[in-house]
Amino acid sequence: PGTAVDAGVRDARIDLRIDGETVNSTVRWDSERAGSVQAEFRTRLVRDAAGWDWPLAAPLNGSVQARLPQVGVWSLLAPPGWRRRGTLDAGLTLAGTRQAPDWSGRLQADGLALRSVVDGIEFGNGRLRARMQGQRLFIEEFLLQGAGVAAGGTLSATGHAQWVPGSDSEGGTLSRIQIDLDAQAQALRVSARADRRLVVSGQLQARLRSNRLDVQGRLQA
Repeated sequence: PGTAVDAGVRDARIDLRIDGETVNSTVRWDSERAGSVQAEFRTRLVRDAAGWDWPLAAPLNGSVQARLPQVGVWSLLAPPGWRRRGTLDAGLTLAGTRQAPDWSGRLQADGLALRSVVDGIEFGNGRLRARMQGQRLFIEEFLLQGAGVAAGGTLSATGHAQWVPGSDSEGGTLSRIQIDLDAQAQALRVSARADRRLVVSGQLQARLRSNRLDVQGRLQA
């Protein structure tokens, strides 16, 4: 059964306006306990004998402002037995075309935490600093602390993810995503159960190309 959440909604609306071939859309969400999002989007459709079409060369203009507070409601999106929390602030602008969208702006997350009591997994004091440029998301800083916080070691990562223009028929949506990540664990307490304790240190490099994930590195447990 679904779980009802009292978000304290103050305003929730979607407006869509079409003027000739120009399409304008705005989204607004404002709540007391589930954050706020405001987005604007504009593009152009083309009408021919076959009907309406959204060409690859259609211009894009838009912006997104989001602020998601520290609320336990996000744990509903986690697997059973898991809890997660954190805040997110994002300010993004969109330009370019449908074929080559051009994003710019920053994303910031604080107070990130992930916990599973049954598995003895507990990460906290996490933060993320990232920026969008063109079709790339640059992860400038990602940090998590292991169970016990100060005594639990750290996991840090940097890298980027890129959306490659092309056709989904060339291998599916995932084939158009490229990811490069470099991660380092320093005395990271992965499991802190009374009957199972695990601490790891080392480095990992992860690369995603054409649906193929390649992970290399060296870990010491």
